[in-house]
Amino acid sequence: MSHWRSAHDPEVYWERRGDRHALRLGEFIDEGNSAEVFEVLGEGWSSLVVAKLYLPEKMPGNLAAIVEEATARRIGRLGARGSDDDAGAYSPLATPKAVLYPSADADKPCGLLLARVDPQRFVSFDKFLHSPLKNDLSVACLAAECLAEIVAWLHGHDYIVGDFSGTNIRVDSSGRVCLLDLDSFGIVGHPEVVPSGDTSRHYLAPETVTGEPTQDSDRFVLSMLVIQLLLQGIPPFAGVPRGRREASVQDNINHRRSWLLDPKDLILPLRARDHPGLAALPELTDLLFRRAVDKAAPRPTADEWVRELRRIRATVEPCECGGLRFAGAVCPSCKAGHVAPAPEELLSKWVYHVPPESDRHAEPEEATFRFAVPPAAVDEPERQVRGPAKTGTGRSTPTRSMSTPTRAASTRSRPEHTASTVPAWRRLVSIGAIVAAIIALIVWLVVWVAH
Repeated sequence: MSHWRSAHDPEVYWERRGDRHALRLGEFIDEGNSAEVFEVLGEGWSSLVVAKLYLPEKMPGNLAAIVEEATARRIGRLGARGSDDDAGAYSPLATPKAVLYPSADADKPCGLLLARVDPQRFVSFDKFLHSPLKNDLSVACLAAECLAEIVAWLHGHDYIVGDFSGTNIRVDSSGRVCLLDLDSFGIVGHPEVVPSGDTSRHYLAPETVTGEPTQDSDRFVLSMLVIQLLLQGIPPFAGVPRGRREASVQDNINHRRSWLLDPKDLILPLRARDHPGLAALPELTDLLFRRAVDKAAPRPTADEWVRELRRIRATVEPCECGGLRFAGAVCPSCKAGHVAPAPEELLSKWVYHVPPESDRHAEPEEATFRFAVPPAAVDEPERQVRGPAKTGTGRSTPTRSMSTPTRAASTRSRPEHTASTVPAWRRLVSIGAIVAAIIALIVWLVVWVAH
């Protein structure tokens, strides 16, 4: 339920040249940490703008400066460049158009009138990365290029993005991108328009954890998002350090632990275990990523990324497996020429330990434990839990459960028991049966000779 609707009238007022004009609010669209977004009713309004109304405790004190600077820097011109063949013009930025007030005579503002981003066409960056489109290299590469172009445009107008959250970045099915929450961005050297502290950023540059965002920290985050898009949605700093059960992506960034550079230091996520990593990228793209994470090197600018992404997007080609790859690079779909790491490079040592009897029902998520023989074939104390076995190629092959037996396994009724595993009474019975058979044979021979 909308907090604004429950406490205010369905009308707001926007100001132009000292005069205020009423706008009627339509359907509730979305909400974030600090505001709610509504449709604006009226001919010519609903398809162009939306009303962003702030919660009282989250109201920025610089709304007039935000609109004034966006107008003076002609940020709206970027929207004219955002056009494509199938859907017409769209606005790559939710550009502030005017300050909104709760009444015709109110002194304090309540929100902003923003350029509309079609919620049916564009989905959040997070949702895009959970869709099959992340595996379409042509779509992902265009999304990376569009994002880099928007950041290059903003940096060229002295803006600092700061808030690269997974909900502020929106992507459509063709790979085109738009950015929301321009009111949370900052401007270099501006005393009023500063990056918002109330953000949910997707990544943070190491220096930004304790400091303010800058254009240089934007370059770091942009580089990480670009590489993530080009690697089928796998974060460059995914994984868990060996000896630990969990770690966040941000913690890996702060300590510069990347599976793309030092895979042996990390337990890799499932999606990364068979991915060729940087081998799936063109050489110059690889170098730009290394510059972004190298403390001693200048980070690649958004303009550099735009040029590189335009170049490599033209080299995307079909692979024999049916997937897409960059010309001269390893295909991430068929992984041709890629050798997966050995099991010890993927899993920490603790998952290979046989758990105590009391803990055998709770297997670690990282492991793929299976019983090597059917549970009914051995006595309860003799059951063994085994980890993945090594093959000659260095890949890990889980031992099969009996629910999916191999052809060889299905021809034998039970595993062969050794003398050390057969009970003593069973051995005595077997020996007795053999002796009885020998005696019976001797008796039969004696009777036969007598006749």
